[in-house]
Amino acid sequence: MAERKIKIGKVQIVFFKSSTQVLTALAVVILLTAAALGTLSLVEHRMIRQTEDLRAQAAQIEYENSLLKQYTDELGSAKSVERIAREELGMVSPDTVLIEAQVK
Repeated sequence: MAERKIKIGKVQIVFFKSSTQVLTALAVVILLTAAALGTLSLVEHRMIRQTEDLRAQAAQIEYENSLLKQYTDELGSAKSVERIAREELGMVSPDTVLIEAQVK
């Protein structure tokens, strides 16, 4: 049996004489494996980007939740009721004189 040896570093590859069908099948398997590895690499990079985006969104949502919690905690206080009455309802305290000026 004719054989050919190639040494790469500590690895030795031995090629035996084989039919072209076996070599063709082996080449196809190698190409498909390389394509699969390339696809997996692209998917991995996409997943990393999506994970980073989702973490950023989660951080933003946590920040907004903390603001909303602070807002709801303040809602029951007298100061908060006064602010809502003044800013949202246009009310003033009884000892306040409201003067409205129209700008033309």
